Amino acid sequence: MVEAGFTDVKWADHFLIGYNVSDDYNEIQHGTYMSIPYKGRFTEAQAHVISLNYRKRDFLTNGLEFTFNGMYSMRNEVVTDTVRWNYNWFGEKSLGLSGEPILRPGGAQQGAPTINHIDRKITTFRSGLNYDIGSNHKIIFNHIYYKIDREEQDMMRSAIEREFIGTRDLLKNISSIAWESKAFGSRFRSSLFGKYYQQQIERMNPLLRNENGQMVKYEEHTDSKKTATGYGLALSYAVSSKLMILTSAERAVRLPSESEVFGSPGDNITENMGINPEVSNNINLGIKTGPFLFDKHRITVSVNGFIRDTRDKIVQRINPRLNDAVQTNPYENLGKTKSIGFESEIKYAYDNNLQVNINFSKFNSVFNLKEDQNGRPYEYYNQQLPNEPWFTVNSSVQYTLRNLLQKESALTVYYNLGFVERFYTTWLVIEDFRTPRQLIQDLGVSYLFPNKKFVISADARNIFDQQAYDNFAVQKPGRAFYLKLNYTLNNF
Repeated sequence: MVEAGFTDVKWADHFLIGYNVSDDYNEIQHGTYMSIPYKGRFTEAQAHVISLNYRKRDFLTNGLEFTFNGMYSMRNEVVTDTVRWNYNWFGEKSLGLSGEPILRPGGAQQGAPTINHIDRKITTFRSGLNYDIGSNHKIIFNHIYYKIDREEQDMMRSAIEREFIGTRDLLKNISSIAWESKAFGSRFRSSLFGKYYQQQIERMNPLLRNENGQMVKYEEHTDSKKTATGYGLALSYAVSSKLMILTSAERAVRLPSESEVFGSPGDNITENMGINPEVSNNINLGIKTGPFLFDKHRITVSVNGFIRDTRDKIVQRINPRLNDAVQTNPYENLGKTKSIGFESEIKYAYDNNLQVNINFSKFNSVFNLKEDQNGRPYEYYNQQLPNEPWFTVNSSVQYTLRNLLQKESALTVYYNLGFVERFYTTWLVIEDFRTPRQLIQDLGVSYLFPNKKFVISADARNIFDQQAYDNFAVQKPGRAFYLKLNYTLNNF
């Protein structure tokens, strides 16, 4: 990545042009679950991204700030899967009773053989205007434009089919306006906002049909247009210099992403053209206290409670795991859900050397729809949603020793601890589909040399090599060691 431009000039506070290029190779070791190992299924991708960032205070008139962020990217991805044999987790071919290798039922590791080229052109513009009305009021307008043109062509299809290229287009526009104000010497702050969402989806699949013995191409078109509105109010009041109360109420909207609509073969996600935006009515209430100072001690505590009443929650399909041959899932809407929970964080510091952070998160997120469209009751009404950890704890301790080995040097040692309570990965309340408790601990050390240019860091992740899982019970890496060297050549 390289970025260059101008800062603090007459016509711009920031004007930066950037270019980012990346190349990626990823082996796909299994499907959505770990029940069937893959060998020879992989993705290759290359991306080129051009960006422009611009910001100017007092733009055209005093008190008006203009910001703009634009990106244009081209990403070319190839998903390859042509190996037809079945393998075990040792990378060995599975053998049948006759001693012959067992073939995969579809002819490849995941379904039919494929060399699928997926080419994306993505355009993103974010622009904003902030206008100060006096010292206590501000009007903010923002707009996001997002467009993706995606083409797919599978080189494992027949010669005549390879002549046709399917297209998928996704367009999003999100406009928002907000009014922010301060009162009572800035002790009371408020933000009233509204948002308007637009989404347009188009898909074209080239197909063949037999007409009087001739193969004729025709195009299957699917498109949809959706709009939604969101709005909310956020308030905060500083009761004293050590106590602040915060609250907000919002109708939040989340438009589905490209992979949720069109799928992502490299991530084992299939498409769902009928997916709807997620709409949630949220209420938050929190307090923040501190910092409390006792000699060299410093303590800050914050607690936030929330209620989320959601319609059409976007989730990856919850698979009952009755047939492990199914290793792909689409994203879909989950009717109605309700979440009630809290988050809390405690920060402690001593003499700018010792820092301790602890945060808790616990919530009850349940399926909140009693009956289907035909009046039949759902078996899992008021049941905790699978694939969502409902109680987590994260903590970190960091201590810095200055001038220990060399004058003007700094040696920093840290320790992290993460805890995830057991959770189910299907609607079935079966122990085999429940993750174990996860307690992961990390250690690390970094050394800043006296010249302030050279930093060396060493990390040991998951030092006790405990089993760790993601939301779908896919195992994460175990114990690992990292070494990082950072040297600053110059400061322009």
